[in-house]
Formats: sequence, C-alpha cells, structure tokens
Amino acid sequence: MAVAAVLATARPVAERVRSLLQHFAAGLVTAIVAVELLPDVHGTNPLWVVLGFAIGVAAMLGLRAFGLRLDERVEGTRSNAPLLTTVGIDLLIDGLLLGMAFTLGSSQGALLTLALTVEVLSLGTTVAAQLVTRGASRATAITAPIALSLLVTGGAVLGNTLLGGLSGPAYAIVISFGMAALLYLVVEELLVEAHEEEDTAVGVTAFFVGFIVLLLLSSLE
Repeated sequence: MAVAAVLATARPVAERVRSLLQHFAAGLVTAIVAVELLPDVHGTNPLWVVLGFAIGVAAMLGLRAFGLRLDERVEGTRSNAPLLTTVGIDLLIDGLLLGMAFTLGSSQGALLTLALTVEVLSLGTTVAAQLVTRGASRATAITAPIALSLLVTGGAVLGNTLLGGLSGPAYAIVISFGMAALLYLVVEELLVEAHEEEDTAVGVTAFFVGFIVLLLLSSLE
C-alpha cells in the first residue's frame, strides 16, 4: 500500500489501470472462496453455514450503512474522516480474514495474501488519489495509506489468535462468515469501483485471469 500511495502521488494512476487491478483482484478473491473456503464447509451442518453467512452479510451491510452515515455528517466539508474510517475498517476486516486463512493452513493463507495484496495495491492508489483531490498534502497522501495498512497486520494477528484451534460449528460459522465478507468485497466494492470506468473486454478478461491464476496456484499445493 505504501508503494501504491507513493506512485499515485508522484504520477496519478490511470483509471483504466486501476480498473484492471480491481478486476484482477476480484477474480483472485472469488477463486479463494470457490477453491479454498467452500470445500471446508462441505459435509457440515447447513444450519451453521447459513448462520455464518447471514452474520457475514449483516455485518458488511451494517458497515456500509455506517460509512454512508459518516459521509452524510461531513457532506459539504473537506473532511477525510469518512474515507479513512471506512478504508480502515475494510483493511481491518481483510486482516482478520487473512488471519483466519492462516488458521486453515499456510497454503490458504499464502493464496489469500496474494489476493489481498492486489486489492490493497488498488486501494492504496485510490485513497492517495482521493486525498490529493480533496486538498491533502503529498505527505499526508503517502503517510495515511501507510498507517492504514498496519491495520491489515494487526487484524491478521488478531484473527489468527482468536480463531486458531476452532472446530465444529464455530469453525463452520467462521468460514461461512469469511466467504460472505469476501464475496461482498468482490461484488459491492471491487467490481463496483472497477465499473466506474467504462467496462471493456480487457477488464472482464482480467477478472477471469485472476480466477484461473489462483486456481492454478492452488492446484500446485
């Protein structure tokens, strides 16, 4: 994220490039859910899967509503608080999911790290560009994303500590929660932002390239 912020402030990243990154990241994350997480809940009681998924969806929608309220409170001002708060929460959740993935195994953790690295790279360029647009100094546009990126590390440590050793219903609920959160990231964040730029065949292709890349990497385990 630090590298992305520096690059974005030195030379703004073209919207088309950012859109390609977001499509690629969306493909990677979708593959994580399909290839690594979904098989882990096969054979478990569907009740726990539905419960975990429902909690995940409710949590993400609640965070979305919280972000919208923050935007309304500072509407008409140049405050960066809503942007930094919502991005910080997103990154903390990413970290928790990463910690969860490492409790499943080193390969799952490594694959999710790859997927989230691309997502965070895209997010870093977006945050830095928006801060500059809102009048923030170059130093702020660089240091703010760097500080926010620490939340990923903190979330990963917390997630690994709290979720390590889970089994049975609790395990199924947590995995299902993670699937819902990651799918929300794809559908309501990455692809929505990617489609702010005119959609092209190249962008769509980037999504499927991301999916097949992670699928191939997973098959090498």
